[in-house]
Amino acid sequence: MKKFFFRMIVIFIVLLTVVPLTSFSSKSRTDKSTVMKGYREPLSEGVSNTITNALYMYNTFWTPLSSISAWSTSKKSTRQFIEGHTYRGIPYGQPVHKGAYVGSIAGVEDFVKAVNDPESALYTDRGENTWEYTDHGGDIKYSPYYSNDCSGFVSAALGIKRHTTRDIGGDETLFPRHGSNIYDARPCDFINTHEGGHVIMVLDVIFDEKGGNVITIATIEQTPDIITVRSYGKGGTNGPLSKLQERVDSGGYYLCRYRDIDSVKPMNGALDNLPKIVNAISEPSSLMAVDKACVGNVYVDLTEDSFDLEGFSLVAGDHLKYEYSVDGSEFRQVDLSEVYSELSAPVWGFSYMYPHGEYFTVTVATDGLKEGSNIVVRASVPGSDVTYGVADLTVKDAKEPLKYHVCIDSYNKYSQSPDVIVIDEEDSEITLNGWCMSDSIVRFEIKTDDGLWYQLSQNYRQDVYDAYGRDYPSCVECNGFNCGRDLSGFTSGKHTVSLRAVAADGRTFTIVTVNHEVKGSPYLIIALMIIAVALIVFAYAGIPFIVRSRKLKKKAADTSSETSSETVPDASSDTNAVPEPEAINAEAENLAAEEQATGDKDQEPDPGPEKEEN
Repeated sequence: MKKFFFRMIVIFIVLLTVVPLTSFSSKSRTDKSTVMKGYREPLSEGVSNTITNALYMYNTFWTPLSSISAWSTSKKSTRQFIEGHTYRGIPYGQPVHKGAYVGSIAGVEDFVKAVNDPESALYTDRGENTWEYTDHGGDIKYSPYYSNDCSGFVSAALGIKRHTTRDIGGDETLFPRHGSNIYDARPCDFINTHEGGHVIMVLDVIFDEKGGNVITIATIEQTPDIITVRSYGKGGTNGPLSKLQERVDSGGYYLCRYRDIDSVKPMNGALDNLPKIVNAISEPSSLMAVDKACVGNVYVDLTEDSFDLEGFSLVAGDHLKYEYSVDGSEFRQVDLSEVYSELSAPVWGFSYMYPHGEYFTVTVATDGLKEGSNIVVRASVPGSDVTYGVADLTVKDAKEPLKYHVCIDSYNKYSQSPDVIVIDEEDSEITLNGWCMSDSIVRFEIKTDDGLWYQLSQNYRQDVYDAYGRDYPSCVECNGFNCGRDLSGFTSGKHTVSLRAVAADGRTFTIVTVNHEVKGSPYLIIALMIIAVALIVFAYAGIPFIVRSRKLKKKAADTSSETSSETVPDASSDTNAVPEPEAINAEAENLAAEEQATGDKDQEPDPGPEKEEN
């Protein structure tokens, strides 16, 4: 009976260990950490300065005092930067014949001054590119007076006079090429078209380990309507690395590098004006602020018992402690078990600026809350006197859901409020391209499972506005999306990718969810099941064999001890002769056969040495 229970315990331990391992993966089930811990190669000073310059232009946040037209290739264009809305990055434009390129003709600080001056040319004039108009009778291409195009952005990051994409492609001495394999890309490589037309900068490259494989690549580019960061691979929001390679191959791109990259210096003000703190709220509304607390409304259903307040703060230094207060009550510390680290820096475009990021989730009870209640969140660095505001929020009772029309082009799916498009996808590489029209959409965001919402780059489609603008006349700054997730590294089981739209007042609504089940690796499962079978066989056969062997050895040792302690008998006496080894082995075999016939019984007590025969 003892042996039976022992075997059952061994089998239970085997199952407890092996079954969870059959779904093991390097990715957490909840996507709390959207980028695997990886390795970045050290950067030279010139490369670091180039990245700093690019991020300086990208992380310039500005709020127009009145609405201004965005880049347009036609007189019919309706896209705008709306008064009172906050934007991130220098706007796109081609101010070739009128206006100022930011970074070459005007500095970033000049752009910021113009934003805050209602009499500046940003509001009273427009940038122009008249090539199409003068040479081919087409429309003048208008843009914000202070703006940048793709090659102007790259030139500004390098600190050189403006080079067009044709200039870059035509001077292989200054910009030597090195193939088109994106796995060979390194930070500050440029992805340029063979015939000229567009250029992209590689912002970040992450490896699984030193000398290992590339797992994530982030790019940054000046493209309509504003500077855009895209990320591919593990943790990226634009799909797997194969999507970037596909873009390079289909677009006729190649990799090149600036010959004098190590001589690049920081732009004027770049080191002084980069964000020190980045704060964001992602649930139940979507808000973001730099070097100050997020201020805005959170829309809550006050008939529910509670709601989740979620957000994060990025700051250089040690890990953070979060606290929150409701309507002036005493600050309560957020349970550290609810703080998750390893935010995806490439997704947010803060690569190399912060050693880590942490975000929080706290459940706030609605008991006592009312319309206009105030929630304050603050952060501090443990062991220091540094405390700063993360959010100052006003509670609003949830309004009626926003109306919308949505189309997922990549799946040929169409819907309208209140229906959410639901897609079951077998492929782990998920791509979502499409559009959505509603009242004043300012951006789209994506998340996986119960992870954090990540902002996508702005995209505006004039054809969509022409079709639905009559129903949504205020949707003039963002109506398109192009994104994806690679779920191949996630744990086995069901996962959900969600896409939502964010309105100007912070309200959000989910427009599509994609369900995908990650299958466990068949090789891993087979290997683990073989191990399980071997352990179970060992429990049934190996352990009893070891026990019997030890018992036989003890029996033989006891017999040898008896004979050695007796008086040496007459050699002619058969009954008193010392048994030969062959006899001991034969006795052991007989004993083993007897035990096999009678079953594996518990070991009987040793009867002691046998009596001598007279």
